[in-house]
Amino acid sequence: MRSDLAADRARIVEIERLIVELRAEQSAAQERLKSYKYPAVNLPNELISEMFIHFLPIAPLCPPFRGILSPTALTHICSKWRAIALATPALWTATEFEYYSRSFLICDAWLSRTASCSLSIHVADHSWMPEIVAAIVPHRERLEHLKIHGLSERTFPLVDGPLPRLRYLELLLFGSPLDKFTLQGAPKLRKAVLSSNIALRVTLPWGQLTSLTLYSIEPSKWASILQHTTRLVDCNQSFWVMSDTHPHTGPNIVLPSLEVLLLRSDPESGAVTGLLATLVVPALLRLEIPESFLASDIGSNHLDSLTSFISTSDCKIQEIHMTKRPSRLRFPESEYRAAFPSVPKFSFDYDESDNDEDECNDDDDESDDGGDESDDDGNSD
Repeated sequence: MRSDLAADRARIVEIERLIVELRAEQSAAQERLKSYKYPAVNLPNELISEMFIHFLPIAPLCPPFRGILSPTALTHICSKWRAIALATPALWTATEFEYYSRSFLICDAWLSRTASCSLSIHVADHSWMPEIVAAIVPHRERLEHLKIHGLSERTFPLVDGPLPRLRYLELLLFGSPLDKFTLQGAPKLRKAVLSSNIALRVTLPWGQLTSLTLYSIEPSKWASILQHTTRLVDCNQSFWVMSDTHPHTGPNIVLPSLEVLLLRSDPESGAVTGLLATLVVPALLRLEIPESFLASDIGSNHLDSLTSFISTSDCKIQEIHMTKRPSRLRFPESEYRAAFPSVPKFSFDYDESDNDEDECNDDDDESDDGGDESDDDGNSD
């Protein structure tokens, strides 16, 4: 009995000793953890700053003003990263001032972080726009990429003055029209994206553009603009006309540097026939065009129109993409490929609305057949 008690007392002493040792080991491990520096924290500030910059999309795309993809998310990790982010001007040079956020409240603070860097700004017209425009205008000469969706009297000050760094301009007009105006002091402008109502009211330095996108433009207006865009490399156009029309009756439009020509028609728009006959594009490599645009005013077929265009331009075209092909084809794909063996790539999209119409017509035919059967039955009776 006494031996058992002695053994228990000895065991308790041993356990207490082990507890002391384990607590000492625990304390040492905690101290090591406190002193541990994670690799990302040990990186030089300059490298962390460069990593932050690569977090952003490539201009003219802008990160959102708020949320997980906003630069502000990088300020919520730790105090060191917050300090680095706020001290990195390039991190704040691109943003989209959203109409549904109260972004104007911190617009000044955001822009003040950009130092002397070039800016990429996307704004949309809304009731808060005067405050945002007032904050941006002092930095206007640093604008490199500018997108205005809803150009109006409230947003016009953003383009009413010199824009010496501007390379990309996107102007879409909704609502009431503006008076005609000329964009001045933009010697570096190379790419423009315009809605039709803006294209009719603005005079750009057309001759220095290398890329032009026009939405819902009338063919005659498009032709008048293209006469001045002799340096275009890529051209992306969508047309809107009430009915089938011919675009241009003047001299051919020569675009010696054009490599990419993308032509589209808006929904419910008529075809712009004879369009290719107005263009001479010797450097063209890629063409996208609705098949209906290949019709001509002299009744020649689609193959003849395309052959004449390629021959007149004397271009070494590498890719042709035919869009909005009707379901009831006049020319099978194989005939296009056979007619143009020098074109490495041909691709085709089909007009789904045309298929829907065919289905409706088939349904109507079935209904008519059913009616005839009833009449026959009636007559037989």
